[in-house]
Amino acid sequence: MKWVTYLRAIKLVRMQQVKTWFHNNGRSRKSKDVIKYVRRWNIRQVVGALHQKEVEILCRDHSQAVPGDKAYLKSYQKVLKRYAEGLSDDQKIKYQNIANEWSDRSPPRDIQQR
Repeated sequence: MKWVTYLRAIKLVRMQQVKTWFHNNGRSRKSKDVIKYVRRWNIRQVVGALHQKEVEILCRDHSQAVPGDKAYLKSYQKVLKRYAEGLSDDQKIKYQNIANEWSDRSPPRDIQQR
């Protein structure tokens, strides 16, 4: 009986030694690059941020619902798209430049805090 217990103890020690060896000498994983989370802005997002009140009013009229309802959320992108497409070419160029600037650097603090 003592002999069996001795063999089990040796087996456990040997298993621990093998486990430690693999832990120390196993393959090493490649380190991942640091990911920079960057938001790429487009015209529609800039218009939605800068003309939030106007788009909200139009969306309320279009959906006949208050913000947060399914109908309101369903129609928001459509209204925002129509509003952005209805802008003049000069305004579109202006907002595209703002989008490029916000993508390269960062948007103003009040836009970030929304």
